[in-house]
Amino acid sequence: MLIASQATVRSRAEWDDRAGKLLGVVTLFGACAVTFMVLMYALERRGRGFILAFACGCALSSAYGFLAGTWPFGVVEAIWAVIALKRYRSKPPMHTHPTGT
Repeated sequence: MLIASQATVRSRAEWDDRAGKLLGVVTLFGACAVTFMVLMYALERRGRGFILAFACGCALSSAYGFLAGTWPFGVVEAIWAVIALKRYRSKPPMHTHPTGT
């Protein structure tokens, strides 16, 4: 009986260790996603591509929200991703003016 109990404790400890590592990976992913999203938001005025990158950052942040179990954050970020995609599609591409000869 003692052997079975020790095996259960060991497997539980291994599971807790794996869960802790996974939580760390999810947290790192979330920190990178949110940082990328905020950086792209700050650079939006530089060009249309940054708006698309912001939409991708919002989608990544949304994925993090659902992975972390904070579904309201995931829903809000998904909405922001859709809004950013609409802004990207409605903004005309910037054309460079050819130099006249």
